[in-house]
Amino acid sequence: MVKDKDKKLFSETLQLEGHKAEVNSGKFSHNGKYFCSAGSDQMINIWDVFDKHCQNLVSITHAHSSPILEICWSNDDDHIISCSVDKRVTLWDIYEGKYIQKFKDHDNFVYSVDFHENLICSVGEDCTLIINDIRDKKKTKSYRHKYQLTSCKFLKDDSIYFGGIDNQIYKYDIKASKIDPNFMLIGHNDTITGLDISHNGKYLLSNSMDNSLIIWNLQK
Repeated sequence: MVKDKDKKLFSETLQLEGHKAEVNSGKFSHNGKYFCSAGSDQMINIWDVFDKHCQNLVSITHAHSSPILEICWSNDDDHIISCSVDKRVTLWDIYEGKYIQKFKDHDNFVYSVDFHENLICSVGEDCTLIINDIRDKKKTKSYRHKYQLTSCKFLKDDSIYFGGIDNQIYKYDIKASKIDPNFMLIGHNDTITGLDISHNGKYLLSNSMDNSLIIWNLQK
């Protein structure tokens, strides 16, 4: 969006058209060259940000058999992962527009995914956090929570932050394969709907169905 200096209002710079239903997730690649979008039409679109018309480079139809809820870029921007109501997490080659692997470890809707190096984490309606290594088709680790989980985020390769319908944020220690008993973030009054970590790893941003955003200092 660009601010009009005279009218002091925000106006769109470019409208991307290509989806046929709700767009549920949109992410810029780490290098800033591409934008990926996915939604309830089961489509994944990749757009060239540096093209003046933001050309649609890749359009994957029927990427999943149900609405896609989230997408995420790999660290090298060569792949994306997607998760869906169809219970699957899928790894994609962005250049070929074809899937490389389909992970079928969840028993219900998969709400959120994240990527770090060769690891993929995902959470869903089945109350489970699952970690997959893209070099191996089998899941490497999993943790079952008491309640449904709705969002997850890697902090490098040693831990994963996640939250769900119990309104709290937890930390999973990958090396120890367990929840950190000394860590819990309490502040939201409704379901956690999104998590993100600052580039320096010092801060965690959470958003919730309680209409609030909270920035947490992870150094304390």
